[in-house]
Amino acid sequence: MHHIITLIKIYCQQFFYARIMGKILVALTVFSTYTHAGVCLADVTSGHVSSNASNSDYIADLFPQWIDYWPASRMPIRIFIQSGENIPGYKSDFAEIFKQSCQDWASASKQKINFAFVDNAKDADIRVSWLTDKSLFVDATEGGDAQILPDQNGIKSAAVRLVIVPLINGSIELQIKAMSLHEMGHALGLQGHSKNSSDIMAANNNLKWNAQLADISLSQRDCNTIEHLYNDGCPAIKIRRQTTAKYVIDSSSNEAATTLNNAAVKDILAKDFPAAITKLHQVLQLDPNYKLAKSNLGIAYNNAALESESASDFPKAIDWLQQALWIEPNNQVVIKNLVSTYHTWANYYYHAEDYQNAVCMFKKALEYGQNLPTQSPLLTPQTIRWYIYCLRQVNQDNEADKWEARLKQIDIQ
Repeated sequence: MHHIITLIKIYCQQFFYARIMGKILVALTVFSTYTHAGVCLADVTSGHVSSNASNSDYIADLFPQWIDYWPASRMPIRIFIQSGENIPGYKSDFAEIFKQSCQDWASASKQKINFAFVDNAKDADIRVSWLTDKSLFVDATEGGDAQILPDQNGIKSAAVRLVIVPLINGSIELQIKAMSLHEMGHALGLQGHSKNSSDIMAANNNLKWNAQLADISLSQRDCNTIEHLYNDGCPAIKIRRQTTAKYVIDSSSNEAATTLNNAAVKDILAKDFPAAITKLHQVLQLDPNYKLAKSNLGIAYNNAALESESASDFPKAIDWLQQALWIEPNNQVVIKNLVSTYHTWANYYYHAEDYQNAVCMFKKALEYGQNLPTQSPLLTPQTIRWYIYCLRQVNQDNEADKWEARLKQIDIQ
């Protein structure tokens, strides 16, 4: 869960259609924003974060539709750490603890990951902030959260928030170290949790609160998992990003319409979607029965929406997607993109504390989601918690109670 999170661009199915010379080439790619809630800290008397008990990893425990990574072209990852000098309870060594946590992940990746720390937030790929108000989290037991924003090439930005007030009895430095490692794991693409409580990426860490700071470290399984992700990739990511091609011969009896359609295809390939849309409308005026051009028009609208959504122009993205639905009302990919865009917009409002608008966007996402074969992949437990929280903030308690009951029926990992 986190800033501008958007935990939802689920099911990242590749989505980018293109047409060439009367032949249709289909290739998809959906942009998304995911957020992951922070770990809940368990006050225990035994257990240790560091463990070399197993040489395996926990890639299989993570969410296959959300796991991602930073591409080599975006290294080093630039990090801005907010100054905490005016925040009650902040200590100067917190930033150094966070920096060391980053270096621990870099070492675990065999230097496939590397970082540079910058002084200006505008220059950063990852922004780190400190919080004292636990009410900003849906679950007050959380010690932090992380949000990633990927595109078709991988993660392009992230935000991390860390709580600096003690959540349980014990050293605040140990808490900061554990949470820094855990949330950076999410920010690096490990979306989900290990099922082994000895791993730093477990949802509940077995921390020994009288341990030394150096004892709070990545387990061997943490190291193996990040190395696996950044050296070998992940089948789930490869499946999401693979390009599928399907050729279908089609043309119009109107030569001018065929020529204009093929010109529009070049615009789509160049990502000049407005120009393609204009040409394709002209094509359909020449030949209203030209099915290929009509399909291309829906593709142009959909891909224009993805471009707008990636630029955070949500109203424009919604408009493009509704145009695409007008052309093909039952297009499941377009509906999924519409649901995801509403979710993303809702999360922006949520983090801006504009709960009334957040509720409106969540409701729109639910409304369109009903048109999909199944809603379950589109509504994670964390997203439902955000929605419930927003409903409570605007005094819609009856609706919130309804969703609380639904949440209890969901098997939370």
